[in-house]
Amino acid sequence: MESKKKQLSENLRDLTNAVQVRMDNKTTTAAELEAISEKLLKCCMDVMTITVRPVEGEGPSEKPSKAEVKP
Repeated sequence: MESKKKQLSENLRDLTNAVQVRMDNKTTTAAELEAISEKLLKCCMDVMTITVRPVEGEGPSEKPSKAEVKP
């Protein structure tokens, strides 16, 4: 998992640098920026999927709500 996180971090850094260079040089089109932004978004979501874990005791309750309790 650490290698996956490292790879995703490197991808994110590379994509961010690519956007910055293109913006500095003003050599990019809207379509190119949109494609890069899609890759950045996917990379960010992959990182979140790996790093975000529910904390024990938080999140949905295991107990049924009052509406679910049958008399």
